[in-house]
Amino acid sequence: MAKIKNKKFILFLSLLSIMLGGCGVSKNIKSDDFSTKEKVQKVLLAKLKEKYDEVFQIKGREIYETSGLVTYYSCEVKDSKEKVFSAYINNRGEFKDNYFAVPYRDEAIKNISSILNQNPHVKNVSVDFKTPTSSKKMSETLSLSKFISETGSDYNMKVDVDEQKSDEDYATIILNILNLLYEKQTAGFTIRITSCRTILYEDTYNLEYDNKRTDITTILETMESQKVENSLVDSN
Repeated sequence: MAKIKNKKFILFLSLLSIMLGGCGVSKNIKSDDFSTKEKVQKVLLAKLKEKYDEVFQIKGREIYETSGLVTYYSCEVKDSKEKVFSAYINNRGEFKDNYFAVPYRDEAIKNISSILNQNPHVKNVSVDFKTPTSSKKMSETLSLSKFISETGSDYNMKVDVDEQKSDEDYATIILNILNLLYEKQTAGFTIRITSCRTILYEDTYNLEYDNKRTDITTILETMESQKVENSLVDSN
């Protein structure tokens, strides 16, 4: 009887080991590593150093939970504040970052800014190149278009245009900007177009999946909806 109980206990331990292994628990990360924010940062920086053989530092906290289930940090290369990126780690052993996007970021932002500034009514442009975090170490020799395709990167754009235009004029300006983006780049994007700090138009496009094109009528309708939303915000 004792032998049967021992066999059952050994079987239970074996199954438990398989289950834990299947949940992606890393042998290099201990549960105590997530008991404090400082310990999490230490583990994260060590992981980055191991992956890229560079020294990093924490720039700021994006999200931190003591449970360790969601832990995002904004990081940067030590003594190089221009190389800012996001890194993610949790107490299940998952570790991801997007440092590999840094070599492509300047070119991506420059290209889109150049496209947007082709419209003579554009006064100011702000572009953010967003790349999802990944456990992979991407190659630095890819073309920008290939990099975007493989990583699912996209853009967040803010465009300020001339003041004191009619709605029809604004719609024409917006259509021209969107057509420029459709024709000359292949990544999805979120765009907000303003004039004198007032939001005129805002939308998100995924060129790979919906490949949608817009027209003056649709833009005017979107602008009317935006006016309603602006008034609700102002009333609060």
